Amino acid sequence: MERIEAMGRAYLRGYLRHRPLGESDIDAIPAFVAVREIWLRGLHIEIGDRFGWGWMNDGYYDHHLRVLREWDTNVLSRPGADWLALKS
Repeated sequence: MERIEAMGRAYLRGYLRHRPLGESDIDAIPAFVAVREIWLRGLHIEIGDRFGWGWMNDGYYDHHLRVLREWDTNVLSRPGADWLALKS
């Protein structure tokens, strides 16, 4: 989780040098990350007919559901700016 937070801070600081974001936009980032994770699972299901289904096994779903649960527990309950340590 530390690595993800550090990457998020670095990316957002670089972004903010070129384009300002409001506090509510920053606070929404964790929710959008969770939505993106769910959306990506849908894309994987969509390509199953072309690339096969074997890799989408119990381990695949266990891992990605664990990621979402950890995200919910560790990040979604905190405002985005707090999570990214942008607020003092």
